[in-house]
Amino acid sequence: MRITIIYTYEQGNSVKTTTDLNQELLLVLKRFGYWLMKGGKDKKGRSFLIFSIFIIIFLFPSLLLAKREHPEKWYQERWCREQGGRIEVVLPDKTRCDCVTDTHAIEFDFGSGWAESIGQGLHYSSMTKKKAGVVLILESMKDRKYWIRLKTTIEHFNLPINTWNVGKAAY
Repeated sequence: MRITIIYTYEQGNSVKTTTDLNQELLLVLKRFGYWLMKGGKDKKGRSFLIFSIFIIIFLFPSLLLAKREHPEKWYQERWCREQGGRIEVVLPDKTRCDCVTDTHAIEFDFGSGWAESIGQGLHYSSMTKKKAGVVLILESMKDRKYWIRLKTTIEHFNLPINTWNVGKAAY
């Protein structure tokens, strides 16, 4: 990815440059290391560091977020449509159930949200008087550990929740 950055120094000088984002991140880390070695007293380095962090956090937040193959809604729409359900159903308490079928109120979540999906699924069930369901999204083989945690917890406490999984690493 190529980006354009305008550096403004305390003396009022500006320099405009177009660079690769990876090179820019490397430069930020080098300057930060240099600044730390000088005991954090180099004003030019500190200004550069603060400005660079601002750019990374506010202009490129996607770099800080986990990359997903597809958003949750993508899985939700496809799975729910196949089951003949309705998506994003607003319940009496103003919460939104991800998918409601004739028999189930279903929560969708990525693998790492397995624990929260249990509570939400049970809540949706209580609001709709339908069976609770959880669809866990497994995008990589590493996500399978979350499926095991979900299933083990449901079985251990004998919770009335049906489960399904989708994604590249689905069983």
